[in-house]
Amino acid sequence: MRLLDRLPRLRACPALLILLVLVASGCTTTIRTSASFDREAIRDLGLMPPEVQYFVRTATLTEARPERNQEVEAVLLQALENVLAQTEIRPGALGLTDSLLAAQPELALELTRARENAGSRADSIRAARRVPITQRVDPEVGRFADLADTDHLLFVRGTAYGSTGGATARDAAVAVASAILLGGFAVRSQKGLVLELLVVDANTAEVLWYNRTAPGAVGSDPLRLDAVERHLTTLLQPLIRGRGRE
Repeated sequence: MRLLDRLPRLRACPALLILLVLVASGCTTTIRTSASFDREAIRDLGLMPPEVQYFVRTATLTEARPERNQEVEAVLLQALENVLAQTEIRPGALGLTDSLLAAQPELALELTRARENAGSRADSIRAARRVPITQRVDPEVGRFADLADTDHLLFVRGTAYGSTGGATARDAAVAVASAILLGGFAVRSQKGLVLELLVVDANTAEVLWYNRTAPGAVGSDPLRLDAVERHLTTLLQPLIRGRGRE
């Protein structure tokens, strides 16, 4: 009998079940690399605009708040710049402002396609669980590397969670239930940030490196710059360890 089948009361609570399934899906970073991956060869990273969906957890459900997506994405982009600025890896800004994309709809469309394409590759890598990875993105990504004057691009996408005051009582219920389900592991916070990162060679379109945080693993406040910086530092450690700016 499946674990959830033994817990009918939890089955009657969709919001709680969703959270528990996310936590149960894993709590560690998962790194994948291509056969040609060379950490030391990555000297720059053009920062593609992050793509994040923001949700608020209330006492009874989880609600999408798309009007706050850009706010979280701006914090994430600034955090990426700050983290990489402390290393020998040069962050490259693409300068893709809202006004520029509005004035150049073809460029906006290319950006949408590039992020969708990279997201599809990330889905394949996560599902296959193979090392080394062999995926390539659309070669047209080279245009964005030219904007940043870099040889590599960093794609970031994910989900961010916030909470309201009414979620406090729910926190305790979720923590108790998840501790039972997951052998003592308890959800620490209703706030969280779940990200996937892809490093792409802009010259060959090869995906060189992939990492992700499992849902529920880190209770980072997605709107606090320092919290997001810590989250990204953990994710990027395999790339930046020992490569601090002297």
